Amino acid sequence: MVPLSSSPKKMNVSRAASGLDAGGVVEGRRLPARLVCFWVGRQLFGINISQVSEVIALRPITRVPSVPSWVSGIMNLRGEVVSVLDLGGFLGIGATALSSWSRMVIVRAAGRTGGILADRIDEARMVDLAQLQPPPTIGSPENQELLAGLITTTGMQSSEGSDDGGGDAASVLILVLDMERLFESERIRQFARDHGSEA
Repeated sequence: MVPLSSSPKKMNVSRAASGLDAGGVVEGRRLPARLVCFWVGRQLFGINISQVSEVIALRPITRVPSVPSWVSGIMNLRGEVVSVLDLGGFLGIGATALSSWSRMVIVRAAGRTGGILADRIDEARMVDLAQLQPPPTIGSPENQELLAGLITTTGMQSSEGSDDGGGDAASVLILVLDMERLFESERIRQFARDHGSEA
C-alpha cells in the first residue's frame, strides 16, 4: 500500500489565470483567496482551492487492517492508490457519518495526495486571508497547528442536508485548514513510515 501518494498529477480544478483563486499580493495589494468549503459534523472547514485537485462522489473504499481509526481506507483514483482520511476522526470531533450527501475532497499538498471525507460540500467562498483570526482549540491542542485560522464571512447558511443554497443569510465561521502542515504532521508521517511510503 502507498498511502498519501507522492506522485504528482495535474490539477483539474479551473483557476483564474490572474491567480485570484490562490490568493497572493499584486503591487502591494493582497488578493482574495477562494476556499473550497465543506462540512464535517456541525463544523464548516475551508481549504484553499490551490490545494484541491477535485471533489468527487463517494466511491468504493477498501478497508486496511492495522491503520489508525482516522484512516477510512484506500481507493483507486484513475490508477493512483490514494488514502482516504476521516478528518473528523483525525481532529477528534467525531467520525464522519456517510450519507448520500457525502463527498470526497482530493487534496494535493506537501508532495502528497489524500482524500478527505466531507459530510457535504458547501459553496466555494472568496475570502480575505488578511482577516484570519487565531484558530480555536478543536479536539486536542496540537490540532491548532493544523489550522491556518478562523475567518468570518457573510453568506447563506445552508440547512443541514441541503445543497440548493437555501437557508438564512448569516455570518459564517470557517475553519481554514493548513493542508501542508496537516500532511506533514507527525501522525501522518508516522502513518506513512509504517505503511511504506516514507523512508
